[in-house]
Amino acid sequence: MKPEYKKILHAMQTFDKARWDLGDALVAECGAPDPTSAGYDGPGKLRAAWHYMRENGYDCTLQDLSQLRRVAYVFRPSTRRADISWDLHAESGTPEMLQTIMDSIPKGTSLSKSYIASVRKLRGRP
Repeated sequence: MKPEYKKILHAMQTFDKARWDLGDALVAECGAPDPTSAGYDGPGKLRAAWHYMRENGYDCTLQDLSQLRRVAYVFRPSTRRADISWDLHAESGTPEMLQTIMDSIPKGTSLSKSYIASVRKLRGRP
């Protein structure tokens, strides 16, 4: 890595950490996104949190908050990989799919959102 990009990489890693932290907070305060989970509390709390964020000057979408919560819920801290961005976790969908992709990626192939999407498409997962 070129030394002039280390600050940028650190800032991106900090951004990823903030997304994990926000997702974890959404799970803790709004409940699980999975209706089959014991921690599911319906969509009301997430919608209330979204309104609260907007009232406090944060221009986010309900869809953004929902995705942050879903990714944090699906990728528990023990299944998160610090060497892979939040975006790649989100694109892979599940820890199992991410592991499958990591186990089968051809040597020299860059792990990217488009690569993950192509593997998921081949496996019949949207």
